[in-house]
Amino acid sequence: SADGQPENKGDCNMPERCNAKTNIVGRITIPFSFLILLVLLSQSAFADEKSHYASARQLVDLTYNEQLTYEFARKGALLAVKDRFESNPETKDYSAVLISLVMEVVDAYFHDIETQNKMKMAYVKTFMEEFTEYELKEFVGFYKTAIGRKALQKLPVVMQKGWERGAEIGSQISSSPKYEQMLAEKLKALQDKGLLPQEMK
Repeated sequence: SADGQPENKGDCNMPERCNAKTNIVGRITIPFSFLILLVLLSQSAFADEKSHYASARQLVDLTYNEQLTYEFARKGALLAVKDRFESNPETKDYSAVLISLVMEVVDAYFHDIETQNKMKMAYVKTFMEEFTEYELKEFVGFYKTAIGRKALQKLPVVMQKGWERGAEIGSQISSSPKYEQMLAEKLKALQDKGLLPQEMK
């Protein structure tokens, strides 16, 4: 400089030192920017997940039918309980009492608020796995229409009639010639393989 003092160029009066500092700053700045990007992306994904959950929860709130779910669950439980106690020689004589006892507990457990919350959350999870948020919103929109509300109202009736008519068809199977023929063919095939005795009819 004019006064004989060395010119102040900061720390960069030596090119190699200036370049080294620039490289260090660059190495720090790039990962930090990447970290910010990851945070923003995770926040966006969380927001999307939260919105997806909200749509699934709304659909469950509209469509979940506690009574219908209970009736189907109870039928399945009753069949299992009856098979357990009526087929066991040790409990067969007391099966009616034991079945009544177990079903009382099943009824109380099913209607417990904690159980109901678990049931609803299971449906929420299933909806989120099987449908996009857009599709869930479309379902919600449909079930808010007059036709959608009627579908929800009539669904228990349709399912009950389907159950009854299915049971009626099932009761006719054993007397069906086609069923008997199919059963005989399967039985003969197993006998030919030596898996069943030939005298079995």
